[in-house]
Amino acid sequence: MDAFSRLYLNDYELLKDKNDVEGVLISVFSESDKIITQEIEYEEEVKKVRYVLKCKKYADKLDIMGFTLKKAQDEFYKVRGMGKSKDEFVQSLNKSIKFIIDNKIYDEYFLDRISTKFLEEDKLSENLVLFILKNKELFLSGNFIDIRFMLRIVLSIYDSEDDEIIYDVSEIIANGYFDEEFEFSKNAKEIAKSEYIINEKIIVLTEGKSDACILETALNILYPHLSEYYSFLDFKATRLRGSADALVTTIKAFISSGIANRTIAIFDNDTAGQEAMKLLSGIEIPNNIKVLKYPDLEIAKKYPTKGPTGDVVMDINGMACSIELYLGRDILCEEDGSLIPIQWIGYFENAGKYQGRILDKANCLKKFFDKMSDKDISRENFDFSGLDDILKMIFKAFN
Repeated sequence: MDAFSRLYLNDYELLKDKNDVEGVLISVFSESDKIITQEIEYEEEVKKVRYVLKCKKYADKLDIMGFTLKKAQDEFYKVRGMGKSKDEFVQSLNKSIKFIIDNKIYDEYFLDRISTKFLEEDKLSENLVLFILKNKELFLSGNFIDIRFMLRIVLSIYDSEDDEIIYDVSEIIANGYFDEEFEFSKNAKEIAKSEYIINEKIIVLTEGKSDACILETALNILYPHLSEYYSFLDFKATRLRGSADALVTTIKAFISSGIANRTIAIFDNDTAGQEAMKLLSGIEIPNNIKVLKYPDLEIAKKYPTKGPTGDVVMDINGMACSIELYLGRDILCEEDGSLIPIQWIGYFENAGKYQGRILDKANCLKKFFDKMSDKDISRENFDFSGLDDILKMIFKAFN
């Protein structure tokens, strides 16, 4: 059996939705606005489940969301301005809406039973009343303007302390479509949030400016069709310092502020990065944030290093693989074909490991960006394998 949820302005039914609710409207309520009562209806006791809010408070929420009265009036004026000035149009629009609601008119056929004398004296209002009633379903479906704009105009007319906006979900609960405990408003917010997240860019956080520039450059070259889905933190514009500890601080800030965007935070595959990641071990990281490190490199398993014990070829994964190590053999090799060595620069006592950094780091970065400026650069003439591994890891982060 079909059942309806119904949105009321006081006792006037603004709209109804079959077997469900209008998510964008019920999401404006909070679960604390939910009221459950036992009432007598047709000589039987029934349970009523409603979300109730003062019109003024509902309007305040719409304003915060961007559905302001001015924007609402502008949108409606675009649809039905009829060559009148905006002020004249708004005055007639308000008059028309008040006439419809005060007289409890639900379609154009109700007009036959109601005095329309004042409309005959105001042609614009008469046209607007007929336009609204004839196209009510289109307005409620959002085909003309967003239904929240339409509701915002209504709420500007009914804004006294006694005026209430009521979403009645009793019928769809009584007919088994939802449980009484179902949190309609919370669920609608979560759906809206997930839809918003899907359509927003994925934020990529890195330890430093070079990482962000390199990965964004590689993405634009290797996967230009996917670049529009990612946004890399702009260190220059934000003047953020770059380091593993700074990345931890940024992640914590994102978590504590409830950032909804899907976010990927990537640490270097070195000692400092791994130690910094441990600082997040006791923190509950939400599902929209993924914390990763650069993948292990095959070339790094036998890599030349310089340190207190002399020159040693060893596996530097997890100790010295910063972004420069992923720039490929074209960048990492000296003119004689030998790899630019890693210099051990510091010892992490807790980890029992040294931190390494590639020698001549600045020159490596310069060589990379010089090559990337070639309009013909591609997989065929440059070793993108290391950066490609990072990008593929980014693509799979939310799979």
